[in-house]
Amino acid sequence: MWGMSFIEQIWLDARYALRTLGKTPGLTAAALFTLTLGIGLNTAIFSAVNAVLLRPLAYRDADRLMQIWEMHPVIPRAQVAYPDFVDWRNGSKLFKQIAAYTFEGLQPFNLVVNQEPERVEASLVSGNLLPMLGIHPTYGRNFAWDEMQPGHDDAVLLSDALWRRRFAANPRIVGQSVQIDGTLYRVIGILPRSTPFPPWADLLLPISRLDQQERTIRKHHQLEVIGRLRDGVSREQAQAELSGIAKQLESQYPATNKKIGVRVIPLREQLTGQVRTPLLILLGAVGLILLIACANVANLLLARAIGRRKEIALRLALGASRARLIRQLLTESLLLASFGTLLGLLFAMGGLRVLRFYAAQQLPRAAEIAIDWRVLAFTLAITLATSILCGLLPAMQSVRRDQNETLQQAGRKTMGDSGRRGVRSILVAGEIAVALVVLMSAGLLVRSFERVLAVDPGFRTDHLLTFQLALSPAKYQRPEQVDSFYKRLMSNLEALPSVKEAATVSPVPFTSALNRTRFLVQGTPPPEAGRYPVAQFRTVSPNYFHLMSMAVRDGRDFTPSDADWNAKPVCMISEAMARRFFSGMDPVGRNLLLGVLDAKPTAIPIVGVVADTRDLDLTTEPEPVLYFPGWYGSVVVRTRAEPLALAGPAREAVRRIDPEQPIAAVQSMDQIVGASLARRRFSMVLLSAFSAVALLLSSVGLYGTVSYSVAQRTREMGLRLALGAQGGQLFRSVWGESLRLSCLGLAAGVMLAFAATRFLSALLFGVEATDPVTFLSVSGIVLGVAALAAAIPARRAILLEPMTALRQE
Repeated sequence: MWGMSFIEQIWLDARYALRTLGKTPGLTAAALFTLTLGIGLNTAIFSAVNAVLLRPLAYRDADRLMQIWEMHPVIPRAQVAYPDFVDWRNGSKLFKQIAAYTFEGLQPFNLVVNQEPERVEASLVSGNLLPMLGIHPTYGRNFAWDEMQPGHDDAVLLSDALWRRRFAANPRIVGQSVQIDGTLYRVIGILPRSTPFPPWADLLLPISRLDQQERTIRKHHQLEVIGRLRDGVSREQAQAELSGIAKQLESQYPATNKKIGVRVIPLREQLTGQVRTPLLILLGAVGLILLIACANVANLLLARAIGRRKEIALRLALGASRARLIRQLLTESLLLASFGTLLGLLFAMGGLRVLRFYAAQQLPRAAEIAIDWRVLAFTLAITLATSILCGLLPAMQSVRRDQNETLQQAGRKTMGDSGRRGVRSILVAGEIAVALVVLMSAGLLVRSFERVLAVDPGFRTDHLLTFQLALSPAKYQRPEQVDSFYKRLMSNLEALPSVKEAATVSPVPFTSALNRTRFLVQGTPPPEAGRYPVAQFRTVSPNYFHLMSMAVRDGRDFTPSDADWNAKPVCMISEAMARRFFSGMDPVGRNLLLGVLDAKPTAIPIVGVVADTRDLDLTTEPEPVLYFPGWYGSVVVRTRAEPLALAGPAREAVRRIDPEQPIAAVQSMDQIVGASLARRRFSMVLLSAFSAVALLLSSVGLYGTVSYSVAQRTREMGLRLALGAQGGQLFRSVWGESLRLSCLGLAAGVMLAFAATRFLSALLFGVEATDPVTFLSVSGIVLGVAALAAAIPARRAILLEPMTALRQE
């Protein structure tokens, strides 16, 4: 019977709590809104950080996996030559296994299924890569030993995405043959969806398909290498061992391995290193929002508790027990927190869907982002504690007060004692200060992004369509066949009414930073082995510079005869290369030596100097670039209308020459440039959104505090109006007090921002972390919003009718 009575009392408390919360809809809505945003945003971003940075990779014993790079004196992180990989694998005692695969973009293939061609990305992998990672095909098997031998390596593994897209997820494809670049390969397995590696690859092929030169000559650096440490071995020990092997190789092969070292880093750091700083900054921002939310809820509940002192005293005087009142108030706080939690969870679920979609290309492991219940529990614990303590502690103090004194003071005391008002004022000022820090950070990122967008890349990006081609080596075996294909394609494209001009380039600007070559200016003394200068290189058709509006500064442009496959080699260089290596000299007519690691380097004359471009990254200075003439790689088309409208006609132009030749990566140049800025935009947009939330929450807190203050002081204000006070005086009194509070928060926020924004330095371009324009403009915005938030309830005070106000208790 006692149990039923207790349950009934809880039910009655809950019903009464709902009615009580309903009587103050503004305060209840503000508290729920604050809890929803605080819990939802923190759960979403904390879960994203956990999935990307903290959660172990989905591979077996992932904490033992290391990425291994070669280090050159002029290239701090480089791919690995196949013979070096073999020597590391055979010589290491501290790695249980070492495996390799070719990097993205090196092995594009043409897949033909039901006479429909598609360009796909392939990686050539060592036979132990998948077993080392603990990856087992969903259907079929991994590569067998004999399938990794030249002449017997016609086996292929399909990615889950390609299997579903082109083979309708039919498991019977295992064991059948598919046509790749005109050659039949046996499908031996389908890779799992959950743990693809490399994640970008559509096909995996045996590493033995590297040609003989690539497998024997140490100057070709094409491999990404991963190793698994033995138990008890540290990264530092493995680094020391491989560095020792590199020293041995340096003495054995000084022509290619002089000054080449090794760098060992955890695989997780390799995959997430570029996004670590932006994510931690976003994590800090939502942490500050949680702090604002807790302060907001605390302020609202403190105001509510103080306003209910008369009610509590009256109920005590009528015989209610203190325990029952405390339980009632605890029920109200728990009910408010529970509703806020539910809404916050729904907000987090929706936010994560948006985040996964928006961050798919910007964040590694984005598909793994999901609500982490430990993160949710931590966030809930903080908000529940805030809600309960700030709702319950003032109430407990109220039930201990003398009821007669409280009832006698009702109507005379308006907002509680000065101590409590001081606490609430500090909370509001703190909210404004913290919001200012988030807003300053967002403002700096916005200013930085504007500076990046203002950078001239050195060529016209408008009305440019690009698409990639990878001609099948089985069908286009001779250079003249390749030349013929591209020349016919250029004619087909330029015959289209919407096309001004067409050209070829490899690679397309902003799509690759891996095309580097060693060289030497003929006539200069050779440097120490391993320290040859390095330049980016591009292969372009003769009209490429004209199409891109890149000025030829000295010498001449390429001519059609320069691009013929049997023509004498010539090259052009960028202004940056001319400045760095030909200071005070005219480079035109001088020779560059290429193939400097060969016994007899090739001398190539420079025929011209072309204007600099920032075609790797808008935020980095132009690098030295070498240009060679030739018909090869991707196609760029200058259009008269919307570039993407030409995608269909461009495909048809290719099909008229070769029906089995696919095109890929059809994009406008504006899209490519935009994609290169995607991570900067991602950080800026999210932090700007968080700063807007922070400003909104702090404004709600200030508005709620001032509004409740006006409501509690209604009788006082009515009396002052009745005694002759002017409305303007009341407005200035209420508004001025709030404005002073806002200025206090601003002053504290500026000091905090000076310290906090320094962590943004790595993400800024063209803007200092203490940029005065940003600090002044953001401070003005915050002050304006705070003034508006305080002015609305202050205006309500001057609209009071004196007699109506005096009748209120």
